[in-house]
Amino acid sequence: MNNYSPFKKEKDKYGTNRRTAVIFAAGVVIVLVLSCFIIMAKNDFNFKAAVGGEVETTAGEETPDETLPARSTKYYLLWCAREDTGNLDFLWVVKARMPSAALTIFSPSPDDMVEYKGQLYTVRNLYSIFTLKEFRQALEEYYGVKFSAYIGCFPEGFKQAVNDFGGITVDIKEQINYKGEFNLLLAKGSTPLKGELLYKYLLYTGLKSDARATDHCEALAKLLEAVFVPENRGKTDSVFSMVANTMTTDITIMTYSENKALFDYLFENGLKSIKTAQTKEELKG
Repeated sequence: MNNYSPFKKEKDKYGTNRRTAVIFAAGVVIVLVLSCFIIMAKNDFNFKAAVGGEVETTAGEETPDETLPARSTKYYLLWCAREDTGNLDFLWVVKARMPSAALTIFSPSPDDMVEYKGQLYTVRNLYSIFTLKEFRQALEEYYGVKFSAYIGCFPEGFKQAVNDFGGITVDIKEQINYKGEFNLLLAKGSTPLKGELLYKYLLYTGLKSDARATDHCEALAKLLEAVFVPENRGKTDSVFSMVANTMTTDITIMTYSENKALFDYLFENGLKSIKTAQTKEELKG
């Protein structure tokens, strides 16, 4: 019986054409892949890194760290004042450099004289007489810097913040036995201080012009070192909440959200260096 069929002939022809097309397509793909590898090899493409492997670097080369904060220099104003009298107890100006996480701390005296609106005022009087906006403006003009933000607190808020982070240890250079507006008794040597004692210690050293700036700067440095540690990396939101609810600040929820990655970076990696400045010129240097 003759099994010839024109349909079978057409089918065989179609199958042959399809196999030819597949073989041709496969050849094109192979050529493209080989071409890509040649191009990538010429451009030092690291295939291992592309698929998630470790990147190998030669001696002296550094792999860019995309997690580092942007390069910047910012200034912040911090102070503690009494709610009932408006008396300014102490203040700091902090310069922060990123991505090096390097701080410079300056602790001016509340009794420093500052010219504002054509008249001389102590920093203490500036705070008690003018609005916070004017207080900030006067200090920006005097120190020659622009503050990115300010944080002010009353004594109770300061003490609570210190206690929340476990306090700091201070090197008491000479035994203190002070009786006056407040009483303070501290033995010479390395002494742990919580909120109440640290507040009184800063008030006491504020009475000594020769030691005030150094002691105040060292105290803030140790407090910031106690705050920005990996153990506190999960507390970023709670720290902001504490500042927003118990202190005076111009840091808004929007500002915080925009800078949360920076705060998380500091909590994770800590502060790399902290130095003190004795003058406003040193602060800006």
